[in-house]
Amino acid sequence: MINLRNGDTLPSVALIQAMLNATSDGAILDVDGIFGNNTRNRVKAFQEFNNIVGTGILDEQTWSCLNSRFRQQYQIRDIVDMSDEAILSIARDRLSELGQVPITLQNTSGGVYRIVSELSRAGISNQNLYILRLQAHGNSGSIAVSYGTGCHVYYGMINQEFNNDWQACGMARQNASQAQLDSVSDVISRSSLSSSALLLPDVRSALAPLRNMFSPYGVIELHGCQVGRGQRGEQFLQDLSNFLGVPAVASKAKQYAERPIRFRGRKVVKYPSGYSARSWADSRPVLQGVSNLMS
Repeated sequence: MINLRNGDTLPSVALIQAMLNATSDGAILDVDGIFGNNTRNRVKAFQEFNNIVGTGILDEQTWSCLNSRFRQQYQIRDIVDMSDEAILSIARDRLSELGQVPITLQNTSGGVYRIVSELSRAGISNQNLYILRLQAHGNSGSIAVSYGTGCHVYYGMINQEFNNDWQACGMARQNASQAQLDSVSDVISRSSLSSSALLLPDVRSALAPLRNMFSPYGVIELHGCQVGRGQRGEQFLQDLSNFLGVPAVASKAKQYAERPIRFRGRKVVKYPSGYSARSWADSRPVLQGVSNLMS
């Protein structure tokens, strides 16, 4: 499932622009990752050409039609790792409603080590992964796709203390001191995917095969609460982007399991070292034209 629209500035937009250029003999879109009026108008024209309601929004129906021109070459996968059964069910059910079959790593003590094998089982192979979305609890600079038991033990304690009332937990967090918040971040980052985890040889070895799974337009999105917040968040995204060789995206704001596709709040995007948003988009390969061109 995908949902991109006018105003979005994301690396995932670049592939859409490149695909639209390859399916039309009209004016060439600037492949810059900015979903502006020209991209909206081209999406709308593609929709109308293919008997889809012309909304100008790149929705699932439009994406499926567009990707079919490329033999469904570009794949989107969601990995859900939640310690809370209620939140897990919401995220899993909502993704299913949106046509996405999520990979579930519920409450595992080594989710990081299963990512590559689960993606392979889900049909991901060499350079066909477009968007990888990690759906999990988050904190500044970490997302709870675990390589140990610590983060899930921690979240289990939170569930017990607040009787699964995450609103009460959020209020307590808002009233906490910065020192307390930093302490929480330290606890979580020691057992979640974080900059610290990326220094560990076994974690690096487990995640390294992802580099060959991503397409040249690939991107990883971390849909956990406040993963991109603060210096710690920005550094984690930069470290992850450098390691995987693809852009990494997260939000500074709280996220909700009910809306697992689009980020809420201000987004942070980091590109592999040496690239800006523009230079990364400019360096992507031009896609070859396909049959049934739009006029």
